[in-house]
Amino acid sequence: MLRRGRRSLAPGLDSDERVHAARVTLKEARAVLRLLRRELPEEVAAGWNQRLRQAMKELAPARDQVVMSAVLRAHAGRLPQEEDRRRLVRALPRPPAIPSRALRRIGPLLEELGQSLTPVLKNLGWKPVERAFAKSLRTVRRLQTRAGREQTPALWHRWRRRVKELAYQADFVRPPDFPGWKELRLDAWGLQSKLGDLQDLHVTLDAMPHLEVSADIRKALRAILRRAAAKALRRAWKARLRKKALGKAIPLI
Repeated sequence: MLRRGRRSLAPGLDSDERVHAARVTLKEARAVLRLLRRELPEEVAAGWNQRLRQAMKELAPARDQVVMSAVLRAHAGRLPQEEDRRRLVRALPRPPAIPSRALRRIGPLLEELGQSLTPVLKNLGWKPVERAFAKSLRTVRRLQTRAGREQTPALWHRWRRRVKELAYQADFVRPPDFPGWKELRLDAWGLQSKLGDLQDLHVTLDAMPHLEVSADIRKALRAILRRAAAKALRRAWKARLRKKALGKAIPLI
């Protein structure tokens, strides 16, 4: 985590890469914190969760703006009129400014978190981690079942966050002897990627009212993005975690 945190501050990276690397680092930290939270005093775990969440919140607007521009550029070619495509490209938001202050705070924040967790990790046995990881796995399995029934954007976004968290936790835990763990890890990363594509489309659809284009272009774009979201949803559901991975990765479930 600390290595990636320092990478997110590297001046050689462009704005989007720095923000993305920083957000990945913070998400990893929150996933590990959730895994260990029962081994920490409640107020300590809650305090760290709030600080990491606030750091991510400060980076979110810049990242959302980049995602929206990328999605619209990818789908601009589907507009039927060339002039509409040019108008859309001209209306895309400018690259966001680097949130420099927020990025500078991440390195010291992660250093402090590492110092806080080191004593816990030194004295931690495998069983508490196993139980926490099994709980994460049960949560993902429950949300996956609900997602198959309800298919609402809010629920699928929640499912995606838990799948990504599980993937980060699997990288952190690396259980040596559990059959199915490799399948679970690969499935989790593949699924969260497809759910991420779906989430990007939803973020862009939500931002459509703020796009400075004509009502006709906005209507056509909305239809294009909704069709793309429907396809992304089907791809994500097809990539859902397999029963083999869910059933064998942890003996406790």
